[in-house]
Amino acid sequence: MERTGAIGAGRNGNEQLAGKEVARILGAVIVHRENLRRAGELKSQLATAARIGAAALSGAMMMHRLMAPFALIQSLVDWLRLQLDASQEDREKRLAAIEECCSQTVEMIHNTVNPTTADKRRVGTRDIVAKAVQALRAGGDERGKYQSWVISHEELDRIQREGLLPED
Repeated sequence: MERTGAIGAGRNGNEQLAGKEVARILGAVIVHRENLRRAGELKSQLATAARIGAAALSGAMMMHRLMAPFALIQSLVDWLRLQLDASQEDREKRLAAIEECCSQTVEMIHNTVNPTTADKRRVGTRDIVAKAVQALRAGGDERGKYQSWVISHEELDRIQREGLLPED
């Protein structure tokens, strides 16, 4: 016997509501899983970007360290060219300074390529990445979003003086 009327319609209505609720929950689970997957991808991309940024910062710091001796060498060479009538003693002083700059630069490059030879405490890429991520979480300050992790020229000079370049 076929059911008809209000009781049958109510049961079908309840079944439809229950089906819709199950579909809604399943849809939410699917969306949540997709969001978790996407969040994992974004986290991986952020980590990669942070490593790239740390490598770029390390390269920039190394270039800054290398340019100082080269600038001094250039100024000494210019002096030697302009002061043709300078005493032999003055010329020898400039040549010795050039030789010292070359030795320092070679040592600097050697210590960068072979970090095990440096016995000083070094700032690693992990420290730079952690500082960048911390700044991203903080959201910046009144100087702009990136300024919270940008280091000053004085800080860069201090890091260079103390030999604290990243080793990885």
